Amino acid sequence: MKITYLLARGDEAGGTERAAYTQAGQLADRCDVEILSVFRTRPDPLRPEARHLPVRYLVDRTVSPARPVRASRLDEDTCRTLAALPSELAAPARESAFDRLSDIELATALSALDTDVLVSTDPTLLAAAVTHVPARVVTVHQEHQEHHEHQEHQEHQVTQRSGPSVEPVLLHAPRLDALVTPSASTRDRLRDSLGPSAPELAVIPGALPDGFRPRADGESRVVVMAARLTGERRVDHAVEAFARIADAHPGWTLRVFGDGPREDELRRLVDGLCLQDRVELLGPCQDLAAEWAKAGLGLATARTEAFGHAMVEALAAGVPVVAYDVPTGPAEIVRHRVDGLLVPSGDIDALAAALGSLMGNPETRRGLARAAREGVRARFSAAEVTARWEELFGRLLARRNTPERRDGRADRLAASVASGGTAFRPTAPHSPSAPPGPGERDRENELLEADRGRRLIRSAGRIAERRDDLTAARAVDANLELTASALESYDIPYVLLRTGAVPHTLAVDAGHRDGALKALAAALHGRPVYAEPVGPRDAAPGTVLAERLDGIGELAGVKVFRPVVTTTLTLRYDAAQACTVAFWTEAPDGSHWRAPSGSTTLAGAVLPSLRPTATLDVAGRPYPTLAVFAERLVEDIDFPVDAVCTWGAGRDQLRFTLRSLSQYAPWIRHVHLVTAGRRPDWLTPGHPGLTVVDHRDLCRIDGLSEHFLHFTDGVFLGRPTTPDTFFLSSGLGRVFRSTASAPAPPLTLDDEGDRALLRRDFGRTPTHGFPVAPYALRRSVLAELSERYAAELGTTSRALSLYQDYAYLTGRAVPGELSYAHADLGDAAGHARLGRILHGRGSTAFRLGEAPGGALSEQERTLAARAFLAAYFPVRSPYERA
Repeated sequence: MKITYLLARGDEAGGTERAAYTQAGQLADRCDVEILSVFRTRPDPLRPEARHLPVRYLVDRTVSPARPVRASRLDEDTCRTLAALPSELAAPARESAFDRLSDIELATALSALDTDVLVSTDPTLLAAAVTHVPARVVTVHQEHQEHHEHQEHQEHQVTQRSGPSVEPVLLHAPRLDALVTPSASTRDRLRDSLGPSAPELAVIPGALPDGFRPRADGESRVVVMAARLTGERRVDHAVEAFARIADAHPGWTLRVFGDGPREDELRRLVDGLCLQDRVELLGPCQDLAAEWAKAGLGLATARTEAFGHAMVEALAAGVPVVAYDVPTGPAEIVRHRVDGLLVPSGDIDALAAALGSLMGNPETRRGLARAAREGVRARFSAAEVTARWEELFGRLLARRNTPERRDGRADRLAASVASGGTAFRPTAPHSPSAPPGPGERDRENELLEADRGRRLIRSAGRIAERRDDLTAARAVDANLELTASALESYDIPYVLLRTGAVPHTLAVDAGHRDGALKALAAALHGRPVYAEPVGPRDAAPGTVLAERLDGIGELAGVKVFRPVVTTTLTLRYDAAQACTVAFWTEAPDGSHWRAPSGSTTLAGAVLPSLRPTATLDVAGRPYPTLAVFAERLVEDIDFPVDAVCTWGAGRDQLRFTLRSLSQYAPWIRHVHLVTAGRRPDWLTPGHPGLTVVDHRDLCRIDGLSEHFLHFTDGVFLGRPTTPDTFFLSSGLGRVFRSTASAPAPPLTLDDEGDRALLRRDFGRTPTHGFPVAPYALRRSVLAELSERYAAELGTTSRALSLYQDYAYLTGRAVPGELSYAHADLGDAAGHARLGRILHGRGSTAFRLGEAPGGALSEQERTLAARAFLAAYFPVRSPYERA
């Protein structure tokens, strides 16, 4: 059996390279193994294993210009030109390393590849593999990345979200023979997203390389971290946490091995904290095993992990690890308080406290070190992991010439295209919490068996109720009622706070903490309800079944929620909609109570009493509160806000605009649907919250409120909003300017006319336009504008183009911010953006548009739009017929 591992940069020392070389080395005694690296980036590879395995390169980047490694007659000018052209295989925004030269060399090599099994290790390489390798080659993709929210450029405001996009894997996985992940939670999520288009899905963790490994002596005062210096790895968290405890632990140092784009920024941070002699940024390391042997503690702070190979190597050296408890990776490697500590992801204070507790307690540190050495080989045995790879490869090879393999791939590809087109796939949301431990998973299985598939399913690694009738706002209110009822059933006093946040918070006297946790555990026993500790003194476990809260330990609060997932598996409610129970501490003299964290509106972080003196009504149910929270506040918006939707009878997009309003703006009083004489046949007849009117000027719509939002066809809300997203409580609207500058002349006649009017009457020329988003309008201002410029503009639709600048310049609007995205349905790149918008769900608003001259057919555009909108808005609005 010949096996080829395909790497982008085989000379580097990242987790992907480490895993590939380890697997290849373990199989080399029994198989013919080679490493195929797209790029040669160093004269000598950083991984020592690369010197003992056959490595073949395609493009040499140690010379300038880069050129093919194969015998080639290309001259320098040609190579330079090809290297400067963008890759057709990988979008530059996703993977900047590839170019047209690497595309050609990769396609040439793969089309002539003489191997039995090709293992790709990167989404871009996966795309190349399934496109170019001969049919006889078995293709396996090893997924090394955990796909969470990624960075998506917004039209108006850039909202930063980190992590790789899942889109290339979803697009190309159907043509694979097998897709392998290092964790069950990643496998489950990909299975939910791929559905019937999924190839064989397998879980095989990373393995510890065979052979002698130096061991730490347990006396070192060095914290070691191995990470690329990128935002995703959050090395700045490590530096800041170390800074907070450095003075209390003299003699300890932090060493970071790795390079990357954040190096200069991190050096400035170290200098600013005056830690130049305590924190060392040492660049890439060729022998990390030797460095672990010099360490006293290991540290891992990544935002996401697929599998923490560095953590395994640290434990093998007898080095306890402190790690952020992110959804995949750490909890499957580090056993909390057995061979390391897990702390809530992103909590720098908790990270510092965990580090300090081990720095100051050598006996505890030595005990964890012994457990690490003894346990890691049994859990990540090279022999066991290698046997699983051999079994998978052997089984796939045994059926490579069968009709079943050919037909199965065709069926998967057909199902994949039918689900969204050629460049878009619906995506299942990820879980924000770490996977359950073995005992909890067994209990979850009991609950699933008792339900017998009626309501509950396992989704994103946890059990969830399956239903399609719950909006985000109703999920938030349902968790409040669930939590409050549990406390009331055991006579635990509480008050509902106003914090300015959308999810609800209940304040409970910290003296009742144990009773409250017992009440929640008892009242929610046997129910698929989860609890996430807030500020736990003992950082683990993370999210647990609420019935386990009794005896969980001291904590500042707890978030209670019932996971819900739609039948499409594309919309999930979980901890983001949780009700928080916060334990407030009474002052020694009994004069006041103080919040464990955060603050409230009006009262701040201190309350004179936790005895209810008023009630607040939420979803028709009264809750006890303090009188101060029942007052009408200056910031409260209590005037009515309507929505006006103009419908052009397009691809049924109006249905989903209404769903977006129902889902993310339940505070809208009334919807006015302006049509050109047609009424959609799917509308609920006579719904009291919606009126259909014939096409007319907006300011003459009967019953329209003074303040309203205007939606054109193809514009949607993408996440929960409140009235103050669009208006101030004083009545002023917000205008959302694009970050892109307004085009210089020559302009369209309408744009030039608007500029001329603004220059004439206000002496101002606009510098930026406005994205096609929900516009916050005032009826009186629009009427005034239409009347003032009746001769110049002619129609209200023209007046809308001038409204934003006019309202601002006349003091009826103020600048606002709106995260916004746009996708062009006529272009394949726009369809890829649909996947990112759905996966991130981070845009307050987005638009589906079509630029002139798009290459995709009308059928392709319609399929992608319908699949995307049905995935994003699976909950029917009250305006639709059942």
